[in-house]
Amino acid sequence: MSTTVKPPFSKLFDVVELHRHVLSHLSVRQLREYGTLSHGAFSAARSLLGSCGNIDRILSRFFPENRTSYFRNVQRATGTLVAGSSALQLLVRQTYINADLDLYVHRLSVGDLIAALEVGLHCHRIPTCKNSESANHDRYLACGVDEVQDWESPTGRVIQVITTHSSPVQTILRYHSTCVMNFVSASHAYSLYGQQTLEDFISLYTRAGEDVVAVREKYESRGWESIDYVFEDPSDTSEQANTDNAASMADYDPFPPLSRMVGDSMTWIMRLRAPIYPSIEGSNGGATSHVMLDSRELACRRESWALGYYPTGEAFVYANPDVSYNDDDE
Repeated sequence: MSTTVKPPFSKLFDVVELHRHVLSHLSVRQLREYGTLSHGAFSAARSLLGSCGNIDRILSRFFPENRTSYFRNVQRATGTLVAGSSALQLLVRQTYINADLDLYVHRLSVGDLIAALEVGLHCHRIPTCKNSESANHDRYLACGVDEVQDWESPTGRVIQVITTHSSPVQTILRYHSTCVMNFVSASHAYSLYGQQTLEDFISLYTRAGEDVVAVREKYESRGWESIDYVFEDPSDTSEQANTDNAASMADYDPFPPLSRMVGDSMTWIMRLRAPIYPSIEGSNGGATSHVMLDSRELACRRESWALGYYPTGEAFVYANPDVSYNDDDE
């Protein structure tokens, strides 16, 4: 009689860990697709996707774990957005060891945020480092920023409080490229160019200048391909020029010149702390959120902008400031 020999527990454990390691390299969309293959695949994908919406994983590097909920309540009350590398690493499920916590807040609410950081979260103000991005004040002013303050968290990490005179979303839209057009509210994470940023790892630069060179190098080192468009002169109406321009229009495909809103179907939106796994609204034809949105979240989703191209082919973003900011929203 033949007997079935079971593999040693250690080997079985190695297989499970190898499985998780392989799946950890899949994107959120790929994990969702993998989870449809079988019951076992669903369980494995659910386990990994369950951590995608866990913003506390990021926040606990700056605040004690028992104070992250307090920060998120303050975030909701003040309309503060987490952006920059902290937002990006949540969405791509990576860890950037030296990333600061960038907090974008309207000037009418910055006082409440500062009071919460100082009194409720025991942070303290520190001088701005000359080599930090916040030291480039002129660049921030061009993006609609009033002031940048550096704070040190209880864990010794840097928190940047970026005060905006327009809405925080409008300020983020004025930055250098599409790969940083991501942000996290108190309840949702947003990627305005989700397919391009989180799946294709390409970034369209909408602003040039010496100050952008180092930024490009940083994101290229993290895996994003930089894209600059240069098209034929549209004033040239020759037959060959028309053929060249028609071919060039196909190159718009990853970043079409469109007017957009934050809440449209092209934005990838992830609910935070979802009970099973986060849904990606817009990644599969748009998903309906079952979370009641407050007035600030609704106003955020009405923010609009347009991506366009100059005749020479360089891209630009026009941020539409029509959405009013009301600090009395609750």
